Amino acid sequence: MKRTLIITLACALGLALSGVTAQASPLPLTYGGDYYLGNFMPNNGNPTFEADRINVLNDYNDEASGSAGGFVYSRVGSTLGNPPFPNAVLPEFKLEDVSSINATGYQYVLAKYGGGQVAGYSLVWFNIAGFSGDVAPQANYDDNGLSHITLFNRVSVPDGGMTLMLLGGALVGIGALRRRFRA
Repeated sequence: MKRTLIITLACALGLALSGVTAQASPLPLTYGGDYYLGNFMPNNGNPTFEADRINVLNDYNDEASGSAGGFVYSRVGSTLGNPPFPNAVLPEFKLEDVSSINATGYQYVLAKYGGGQVAGYSLVWFNIAGFSGDVAPQANYDDNGLSHITLFNRVSVPDGGMTLMLLGGALVGIGALRRRFRA
């Protein structure tokens, strides 16, 4: 019985440690790269404003550009195809002074470049929800540094099975302990 308990605990420890993964380098997000949707300017940094600008950008076809309401929009360099894209809704958070962020489960990543309230461009990447881990928007665009990163549209990410494996190991361990103390 003691041997069963030791084996059970060793299995549970192995399962727990198998969930520990090495930290991979962040996925680089660049102008024209994978996931790139387009850009707009200017941006005052308000998340509601940013969601509205993304939704206007979503109406432009691939490789199109134009202006509306005093804003300039461009899908030049995007490989994502033509609309429709889902509307961006208010973000869960906006982070300033960061170079990378965990974007697991989000559809949109917006990176604002330049200082001040209305200066600079904002680059937008879409369909990040399929990627798990950190993303790192390019550090500079059009001679402006990265001001902040905003994430939009949280979607649920299915569990990879680790929770069930750990739960199963715990139940086996409890069963072995129960048998041991009943005998």
